[in-house]
Amino acid sequence: MLYRRYSARGCPATVRDAVDTFVDVYNDQWLPEKNGFVSPSATREAWYARQVPDVAA
Repeated sequence: MLYRRYSARGCPATVRDAVDTFVDVYNDQWLPEKNGFVSPSATREAWYARQVPDVAA
């Protein structure tokens, strides 16, 4: 897990970078039980694959 300490007076770009990093780590590395221990990005990709009909015929 990635932990950093940010000042309350930190510049908005620093906070934005921290949030972006958190979102990236969450989507790629976290394995929530509600998703069957599959990452959110993999769950989303599987859902989209089921929604779009197979075009290659």
